[in-house]
Amino acid sequence: NVAMSVEEVEREIFSKIDDWRGAMRVYRDSGEKPLGSKGYDYLLRALHKGRQWENCVRILRKMVDERVDVLETSYLSILLAIEKSRNIPLALTILEEMQRSNPRPSHPLLLSCTTRILAKGGRILEALNAFEEMKALGFKPNKFTLCALMTACTRAGKSGKALRLFEQTEELNIQRDLFIYSSAISACANLENWRDAIRLFEQMKRDRIRPDEISFNSLITACEKSQKWTLALRYLRLMPQYGIKPSVVAYSAAMSACVPEGE
Repeated sequence: NVAMSVEEVEREIFSKIDDWRGAMRVYRDSGEKPLGSKGYDYLLRALHKGRQWENCVRILRKMVDERVDVLETSYLSILLAIEKSRNIPLALTILEEMQRSNPRPSHPLLLSCTTRILAKGGRILEALNAFEEMKALGFKPNKFTLCALMTACTRAGKSGKALRLFEQTEELNIQRDLFIYSSAISACANLENWRDAIRLFEQMKRDRIRPDEISFNSLITACEKSQKWTLALRYLRLMPQYGIKPSVVAYSAAMSACVPEGE
């Protein structure tokens, strides 16, 4: 209803915060009249829950055109929606726009999201800085942020840093899961550190975490790089016991481990 006041429209949108279609219907029925920062924040939260990243970006552009202040929670909704769509280049663009107006965000979830997006975008130093900033403010990152940062460090050739991040899990009260262990084992493989790779793999099993194909592949690769062919074959043969069919990667790594010994 075009005759509704801005406050009424915002209240109606808030009542539909778990129903993005309903929230957008209220907004469109109002003639898309300019809302306040809070009203747009309610709308963006609904759109994020509905994984409507394109609509999130459209609303952001409208807010900028209307010179409405964008709240940190609004940026969080937008960035989370884009991150879930795996459009990391767009997420980085929005992040840069946010940093121009708010170079030092203080919302813990926004800092965590910022760290993940920078990590996934390969901007490791900025991601590490955001991670340290979060800790300095007394906020603890979640396991998804830590895992994304560890994976990014390993891919960027900073495997030692990935393992140092892994060692912070207890301090940060982060429960180690399959993905965090796999990232750490992969870092060990890059460092040709077969002893720690095996230690972490066995610790993972003691923690009642079932290994998957990726963790086995990383472990066998660590053994291969250190020319530990007997260990590589042992873990290759162990895979079927966990219901995992050895992949081409696992077979290739195990075969490569055997070559220097003439096996």
